[in-house]
Amino acid sequence: MPPRFIAQQLSHLTGVLGHIMGRLMNRNNARLNAFVVEQLELAPADHVLEVGSGGGVNLPALLGRATCVAGVDRSSTLLATARRGSPRP
Repeated sequence: MPPRFIAQQLSHLTGVLGHIMGRLMNRNNARLNAFVVEQLELAPADHVLEVGSGGGVNLPALLGRATCVAGVDRSSTLLATARRGSPRP
């Protein structure tokens, strides 16, 4: 695949390939994402906006620590995954 196509997919995942790439990104970034959630040291009264939330893998961990959590992503493919309940990496 041409590098430009891959770069476009990574910035806005679409279709079947986007779904696959999203799962790969979730798996490859799982440790870093878990570390970041821990570093936030959230309190129950906190509100969180996760920009670029992808398939929503981090949302359950965030929901367990903050009162209000919202995730936004420009990929409708990954938003649909998040709405269904994102699979674990």
